[in-house]
Amino acid sequence: MKLAFKPENIFLLFTILFGLLLVFLVPPLMGADEQYHLSRIYSLSEGKVASSINQRMTGNFVPTAIHSFVKFWYPMIKDIHIKTDYAQINKSSKIVIDKKNLQFSNQKYQTLYHPLAYLPQTIGMIFAKFFTKSVYWLLISSKLFLLAFYIAIGYCAIR
Repeated sequence: MKLAFKPENIFLLFTILFGLLLVFLVPPLMGADEQYHLSRIYSLSEGKVASSINQRMTGNFVPTAIHSFVKFWYPMIKDIHIKTDYAQINKSSKIVIDKKNLQFSNQKYQTLYHPLAYLPQTIGMIFAKFFTKSVYWLLISSKLFLLAFYIAIGYCAIR
């Protein structure tokens, strides 16, 4: 009985519970600059570590589905009073990757971060690509892998 109340076990319980709630209840792209980081994570998952320059912009070519997904959620990003529901999330989950249709994505600030900073999310996206082409589920998978990474680090640090 005493073992259950160890700090690392309490941390584990609360981070799994609240972490999963945040991943699934916060609408897509509502995190700070999440729309830009999504593009960078996709580039890294395709093995594009170095950025290219296109019309004085730094970034990479990503599927237009990434831009369509951002455009779908953009009104909500700009106006916090707009609400969402399951139907809207379901509709956005039907936006799928087509590697033939590419568009340049400006990643000038995201390329300043070392690629290792995106490692858990990139691994999550690579993993999800085996099962889906949905941008929504690629995003959710990258968030889940990031959550698992931070839970593991936090658990080990407390232990």
